[in-house]
Amino acid sequence: AKPVIDKNGTIIKWVPEKGVKFPLHIAISISKKQGYKDKYKNFNLIRTYKRSDYPELSDKDFANFREIKTSKMASGKLYRSSTPIHTKLSRNFYCDRFAKEAGVKTFFNLCNTEKEAKECPAFNKSYYATKNVYYLPLNVDVTSDVFSNGMKEIAKAMLNKKAFPCLIHCVEGQDRTGFSCAMFELFMGASYEEVEADYVKTFMNYYKVKEGTEQYRSIAKNIYVNLDRAFKERIKDYKGFDKNKTQELAKKYFKSLGLSDEQLNQLWDNLSK
Repeated sequence: AKPVIDKNGTIIKWVPEKGVKFPLHIAISISKKQGYKDKYKNFNLIRTYKRSDYPELSDKDFANFREIKTSKMASGKLYRSSTPIHTKLSRNFYCDRFAKEAGVKTFFNLCNTEKEAKECPAFNKSYYATKNVYYLPLNVDVTSDVFSNGMKEIAKAMLNKKAFPCLIHCVEGQDRTGFSCAMFELFMGASYEEVEADYVKTFMNYYKVKEGTEQYRSIAKNIYVNLDRAFKERIKDYKGFDKNKTQELAKKYFKSLGLSDEQLNQLWDNLSK
């Protein structure tokens, strides 16, 4: 189902995909008593909306705004952040300001329709509103056609050299943004360890997760799980996640979306030079 998000970034209802009817009857069971206890401790995360609660962070980290600097990615090409327009998180003005400073020309909004975005209180006076925005409201299932089509649209837009610098965001810049950025990072030759570190950085920014802890390691597994699920769904000859072949897997993933070798070469050139 697709979430409908109000102008403050709150999910107000879910709209079922074609063929899905409400109410949904879901049965959940656990194979072992207290078997989820340790994971619950690791994922029982709390964030706040006050800048003063994060004195140890820079303004960019507070906004979860950063440039993608993994291997082979050229400087000033790709950025990620939390929402530059929803006010609920109290981070949007920072995101919008830093996007302007970076000269971002193209935004990929993974959480809103154009109508929803323009209803946000901060939209009209934002830098964001003056630039090219792709509205791609994705669900959170990285194996779905909705998500796959969104990834194809992002990749195709990046075939235009004039689109750069680009910025990918959802509400928090955590899961949908995290997966999207991870796939482009792997395509450009980043090591799995680089991708994992970039993914968990968001949780460090929002929830003060500490590097090297069991909580950090548990959260890091999320990006592996989602990448593995996407590869398994999209790549016909997929034989399992191999950390030494992630660039090859990412290329196969994009080819499965319909991009040609010529287009993938252009995408590489645009992101690497």
